[in-house]
Amino acid sequence: DGRVRAWAAAAYALLPAATGAIAQGRLGTAVVIVLLPLIGHAAYRLIQPTGTSRDGWWTGLLLTVATAFAPLSWVLALVLAGIAGVTVARGGWPRLAIALATPPVLLLPWSLTVARHPTMLFFEAGLPGPGLTGMGPLDPLFLRPGGPGMVPLGFTLGLLLAGLAGLMRHIRRRAVLAGWTVTLVGYFVTIACGQLALRTPYMAHGQAPWPGVASALMGAGLLVSALVAAHGARERVAQRSFGLVQVGFVAVSVLAFLAPVASAAWWVVRGADDPLTRRDPAVLPAYVAVEGQTADRPRTLVL
Repeated sequence: DGRVRAWAAAAYALLPAATGAIAQGRLGTAVVIVLLPLIGHAAYRLIQPTGTSRDGWWTGLLLTVATAFAPLSWVLALVLAGIAGVTVARGGWPRLAIALATPPVLLLPWSLTVARHPTMLFFEAGLPGPGLTGMGPLDPLFLRPGGPGMVPLGFTLGLLLAGLAGLMRHIRRRAVLAGWTVTLVGYFVTIACGQLALRTPYMAHGQAPWPGVASALMGAGLLVSALVAAHGARERVAQRSFGLVQVGFVAVSVLAFLAPVASAAWWVVRGADDPLTRRDPAVLPAYVAVEGQTADRPRTLVL
């Protein structure tokens, strides 16, 4: 259903990791969120029995771009590739190896620096701000990586319930299990990042890395399961006599629909404040601006 896919796209675009990345100026996470659906589609083709080495190279190239902006992407890919290699893609180890080996090779000599300082894998492009991290005890469960730009806690409840509903369907079980595997990996990595205090050569003090990429991965996995739950659900529920099943279906559907709507409304009303703020557009000192209005009209270069 096109409407369900549109809902999933809106929910993904408005995940707390996305709003937080914009509010906090985290370019790395923003780029990975854009690339994640492409990487997921390429990885799906890669682990199929009909997958080819070309799928491995394509997945590796996409993963290289993501790793360049947020190296945590490669760590997550390594974990998921290991799980896939021992479950659904036992004959696909050569293709998985190509995908995983491509980023370190293409990102030389930076990869050698990371090998000497592995903590750099957990931080993304740009210098980390010590005041932009910190999660509450329920934040990882509700897809909130912490810091400014987070939607209120209950806004993502509908996504969690819709993802859980996928476990109750008996169709496309492999897709549901894959979605929940991705979800759990993202969840545990998010929690782990919140408990760490790491330091890179470019930092004066240790701090917890921001798990925006892992949280976005968790949200993507939940949406995969939710899409399976939504497939034919209305017709299936309509065939039953009225009862708790119908009530639960309506409640979950309403909460899931409201998740991106509420996030969008909150984003429009509140905006992308802290730490990014709107400043005075007049950047020239008054005497320079006055001199620019003279007959000579000298021009000023602002850096």
